Amino acid sequence: MGASRHISSEVLRLLYAHSGNQCAYPGCCEPIFEDSGLLTGECCHIKAFSAGGPRYDATQTGEERNGAENLILLCSRHHKMVDADEETYTVAELRRYKQEHETRFSAESLKLTEEQLKYLQWSSESFWKRIEEIDHSDTVAPDLKIMVEIDRPTKDLLRDTERLLEEIEADFKELDEFDFSLAQQIRDYLVKIGVDVAEYDKQSEWPNCNPLDNPHFEMFAYGVHNRMKELWMQYMQLVVRALERISQAERKEHPLLQEYREKLSELQKHNYYVD
Repeated sequence: MGASRHISSEVLRLLYAHSGNQCAYPGCCEPIFEDSGLLTGECCHIKAFSAGGPRYDATQTGEERNGAENLILLCSRHHKMVDADEETYTVAELRRYKQEHETRFSAESLKLTEEQLKYLQWSSESFWKRIEEIDHSDTVAPDLKIMVEIDRPTKDLLRDTERLLEEIEADFKELDEFDFSLAQQIRDYLVKIGVDVAEYDKQSEWPNCNPLDNPHFEMFAYGVHNRMKELWMQYMQLVVRALERISQAERKEHPLLQEYREKLSELQKHNYYVD
């Protein structure tokens, strides 16, 4: 199987941070992104990704080919030009274009952006490494440890979270049903062991006289119901907002975004407090 052509979002953000949103070809001011956010520029390999391509270097690794040092942002016109004429647009020449262009737009604010990107990457790696160490260093009850699956796909995590929320709702419903029949269960038991239940029945004839008759009615009918409605609403909002931010950062819509927007819309059509 061939190497992946995928260029990481970190590399793309780093390139864009030093691009000034302009083509790197000398004298060209064509934008990489239009004001509307439409991508019209292109990411060009200085040394070609595939064998037979312009300026291909067989000694490069796949990571090097898709690394920031081997990539330059150009408008579509100049991308076609540099790839069609290897003799004029050599590796050295394109590297000169890249260096001069990035030096021109490497203001302190853009350098800070690069530092922030590097810090965020380091911070993320350090955090998940620490979580992994916590999981695997447990000496209290390692067999009962709830492990964090670091590489688990986001889609699976969302689905499991929703499954757990649904199971919690089902558990509360079961407890409510048990509560509703508690007084009758106790009466049946008293009869079974030979206790006279005449006075018990007398008390049960009057509303709210038997403290065992659905003792947590308000909790299950109002409190739990309303909190679960709020919890679902907050969860869906968080998911949609997170997916929107990921889409903005990566300049493309996350595949789950529309699905969860629809879920939130449908939820809110029937999301009312019980009073």
